[in-house]
Amino acid sequence: MSGLIPDELKVVLERNARALQLRPAIGKGVGKTCVRLRPGLKCEIEDGPWKLTAGVSENSGGTNAGPDPGTFGRGALGSCLAMNYANWAAKLEVPVEAIEVEVEGEYDARGYYGLADVPPVPGSALPGKNRKRRASGGHLEGAGLGRRALPMV
Repeated sequence: MSGLIPDELKVVLERNARALQLRPAIGKGVGKTCVRLRPGLKCEIEDGPWKLTAGVSENSGGTNAGPDPGTFGRGALGSCLAMNYANWAAKLEVPVEAIEVEVEGEYDARGYYGLADVPPVPGSALPGKNRKRRASGGHLEGAGLGRRALPMV
């Protein structure tokens, strides 16, 4: 294959696929992440052995303790896509020199400050109004992700 994708990846994927065919239940699980808010709008994120920090800039009332939640959301989507592209390249034995995914998400900060017809918390009712945030295809519009189909090339 290439230096980017380990040669053994195809073997690992095939082995795992066989195991899932024999015992589908092993492919199901529950992910659990604990987030603790700390002073300065800093969030400590813990998921098993992983510890991350999210924050917001001083302009937003925080201490710039780490990337904002939008960075993590875009990073999660982009890294998921990149890793799956690598998996399929290995499975199909397609040589790959580079994989780069750019994720762009729209946002409207007016909802965060309660200045627009957009609630600050996905799914919450707007203050004084009997409306809820619309969902599109199971994805919340407020995240800026999932509103439009991603072009796949």
